[in-house]
Amino acid sequence: AFAQRRLHTRDVATQIEGMHRLARAFVTSPDTILQELVNAAVDLCGADSAGISVEQEEKSDENFWHWVATAGGYSGFLNATLPRYPSACGICLERGRPQLFRVTQRFFDLMGVAAPTVTDGILLPWETEETRGSLWIMAHGRTEAFDGDDARMMQVLANFAAMGVRQQRQRKRLMEQASAAAAAAMANDLAHQINNPLQSM
Repeated sequence: AFAQRRLHTRDVATQIEGMHRLARAFVTSPDTILQELVNAAVDLCGADSAGISVEQEEKSDENFWHWVATAGGYSGFLNATLPRYPSACGICLERGRPQLFRVTQRFFDLMGVAAPTVTDGILLPWETEETRGSLWIMAHGRTEAFDGDDARMMQVLANFAAMGVRQQRQRKRLMEQASAAAAAAMANDLAHQINNPLQSM
């Protein structure tokens, strides 16, 4: 049924501009790339909400997924953490392919969260090195909001998400290594400053 959907007339110029915006973000402001991605997902697919979830490095069953970027109606859930189960993200990664999904009020009641229900959504898995996650778009009223072209566009954006997360993790490691090297240099310098007077004594 999803494959039969033909919901949109694509504006190629808008899609190209969206890709240019993402490419510029990678070069000029890599810290914002994930937010730019979800903003692009809302714009390019006509979504009501979009987001990126990442499996946390130090995770527990209660705090397993981290929403590192959100846009649209769910923008207020930025940095939310979710349990391992129940989770559409987990199912998507277990199956290893895009998922069409809906979320009823019962789920939010179970989670103790007040949020608009999901009447139509696409969830895509991505993975890079040791990090896994998902990219998703949602509609909060339309029962048929997305089609195959949206799924293909989201696959491109999911690849961007994997690259963006990998780039941010690499930058973080480099900064930590630089900080560790600077701390070692400071400790070495301090040791010399202490040692010189001691030697003269």
